[in-house]
Amino acid sequence: MTSTLQIADIVRAFRPLEVASYLRLHGWKQQDKVPEKYSVWTKRDDGRGEFEVLLPAASSFSDFARRVRELIETLQAEEGRTLPEILEDVTTPHADIVRAKLAPDGDMNGTLPLEDGANVFQQMRDLMLSAACAAVYPREVFAKRKPDQAMKYLREARIGQTQRGSYVITVLSPVPPVLVAGNQTVLLAEVEEEPFARKTVRILAEAVAATVEGVQSAAASGKLDALTAGVAKGVSANLCEAILGLNEGSGGRGLEFSFSWAPSRGAPENVKNVQRLQADSMPYLEETSRHFRQTSELEGAEVLGVVHRLQHLDGNAGDVTIVGSVDGERRTVVTELDGQAHYLAIRAYKERLAVRCVGELLKEGKSYRLKNPRDLRLVDDS
Repeated sequence: MTSTLQIADIVRAFRPLEVASYLRLHGWKQQDKVPEKYSVWTKRDDGRGEFEVLLPAASSFSDFARRVRELIETLQAEEGRTLPEILEDVTTPHADIVRAKLAPDGDMNGTLPLEDGANVFQQMRDLMLSAACAAVYPREVFAKRKPDQAMKYLREARIGQTQRGSYVITVLSPVPPVLVAGNQTVLLAEVEEEPFARKTVRILAEAVAATVEGVQSAAASGKLDALTAGVAKGVSANLCEAILGLNEGSGGRGLEFSFSWAPSRGAPENVKNVQRLQADSMPYLEETSRHFRQTSELEGAEVLGVVHRLQHLDGNAGDVTIVGSVDGERRTVVTELDGQAHYLAIRAYKERLAVRCVGELLKEGKSYRLKNPRDLRLVDDS
């Protein structure tokens, strides 16, 4: 049963048109309607019979709160979900919702240490960013410089209300509704490009599922083949590291991810809406992240450091060794430069100036080689 305080909150947030959209896209059928008063909706469950709700059309009626309570309690019984989850879904019809539940089998009393709290929200950001990058182009590792479209997505997504018990972080991802003309029979998904925000959340759901399956395969076979194959579905070093960070915030007690889809757009096909990663999955994610970073080409990597060695090759060209950092990690990098870039490297070597450049980073032995170097420039000491 819902409390009086909860009902007051529900009534304030209740929007009849949004609820009608939610009911329609969750399989409910409108059976009767009295304009400006109410509508009656039903849904049949083969195992439990038929459910029925009355949806009030306006809050001015004296029994509005009672009708709202009855509707929400019927949805709880039919869906088997918590009140906060249902209320959030009902009142956000134009957003997909991602929930990360920390320590799903334990009680964290709805709180986190302050330091852990700051970290888990950063990790949740990084998790969503890894999915947005994979929506642009999936790869094993994403460099510090992220695609503009992925960064734009982060500015549009929203952090939702946290939930008590096992601490739950919620992300709301706004998506446009699907509107179909009266005589239109072709699904829009067949003729219209998937909105980027929906693609991002769908890829995250698929990536988490591929991670769960990949860990199970790795435990049984001792090989990372399934996790490597999961790159096409959004698995990456960045995703693994974000999951590891969230697990650390849970006290190392595992995670549960759940996905709710905007009622105004409907759910994508063949997506698992609830996925769990137990604490004993984490060592496999650590090794996957390390493997990807050691063996994969890092596109768009930014190198910052000093020229340590010059090796003349032919004419106005040569190998240049830079000691410094790549995306914040200390690295020794060799790259071949020519023309104006080679001249700037010589000047930087003589004058002990720092340089900055961008390229594709690949590990070679104990050092790294930067392919396709570009945008090389001197960095002023100041």
